[in-house]
Amino acid sequence: MTFRSPALRVVLAVIALALAVASASVPLLSQSPPASELFALNVVTVKPDMLRAYVDLQKSDIIPALKKGGQTWRETWRTASFGDPFMFANVSGISGFDQYDGPSPMVKALGQDGYQALLARLRPMIASQRTYAMRTRPDLSFRAEGTPAQPMAILTVVHVHPTKLLDFEAFIKGDWIPALKKGGGKAYTVVQVLYGGGTTEFHTLVGIDKYADLGSHPVTKALGDDGLTKLMAKSGGFASSIERSVVRLDPELSFEVKPSSSK
Repeated sequence: MTFRSPALRVVLAVIALALAVASASVPLLSQSPPASELFALNVVTVKPDMLRAYVDLQKSDIIPALKKGGQTWRETWRTASFGDPFMFANVSGISGFDQYDGPSPMVKALGQDGYQALLARLRPMIASQRTYAMRTRPDLSFRAEGTPAQPMAILTVVHVHPTKLLDFEAFIKGDWIPALKKGGGKAYTVVQVLYGGGTTEFHTLVGIDKYADLGSHPVTKALGDDGLTKLMAKSGGFASSIERSVVRLDPELSFEVKPSSSK
């Protein structure tokens, strides 16, 4: 599966474009800036006693219906040991908001009655859910050249004071990303909520390959414990809350429909 989710994947093509532009021989100012991408993030908390049933229903009914209805990809990320163990984050693309003016892929596949019947089976399994429209921020993200797809990430949710957005962006560009790069960080992704939550809510992800990477955060490698403490103290000036967890891609609940080649 190719890297598509803005959680970690969908921005990589955008960032790769930015890297290509930066290394080109023509002046950077003559190039168009990398474009932002839109996506939907559906965060579901499943009732503990319904976890297996929820996963089974995704495999047996929901994923086939999404494919039949024309959805080309979805990525599902789950908490990896640290965070809410019953959380699922389903990521899919938004080609344009006009797509919501028509029937959803599920309705296309099942019809309205079939869709409602499936929802009736799904609702008892869910404790809560929320859907966001988000946009990638390639101007606040980076990916080291040649970095392969990473199956895990440190997810940080930051709520920024409305009057401090420029301070937050300056911190990411001037302090955080340079420290990540110095410490050997391979990928850093920032996405911003447009609808469904606070518009000054940002989700950031540091890509990792394995749990052992948690013991040596790139910023700590670069600055040491004292340097990290001082750097994080600066965030108090613009952030009202910061919450960190670890997430992992679930290949069983993710899919990509590749276009058929015409002969």
